Amino acid sequence: MTTKGRAKRGCTRVSMEGAVTIYEAASGKKTLLDALAAAKELEIDVSGVTELDSAGLQVLVMVKREALACGKRATLVGRSPAVTEVLQAYGLAAFFA
Repeated sequence: MTTKGRAKRGCTRVSMEGAVTIYEAASGKKTLLDALAAAKELEIDVSGVTELDSAGLQVLVMVKREALACGKRATLVGRSPAVTEVLQAYGLAAFFA
């Protein structure tokens, strides 16, 4: 997994690319939580994600819940087919809407 970030008027966009699996979960968690802490709103661009497993999904759910707890927004944008498939399989598409 590779990540790139940019900020614009209180909104930070982090782009994730490649595999988001158990092997990248710890670094992805830190990257996303750091970005969320520094922003009012976080957009997670997952258009470049080629593989997402349950550990990667857990990180995304955790970041979304942390944002809600802090009164911030965290959204997924540009969902790749791999991300869409996993969200639908776990019934979480609406949670990330």
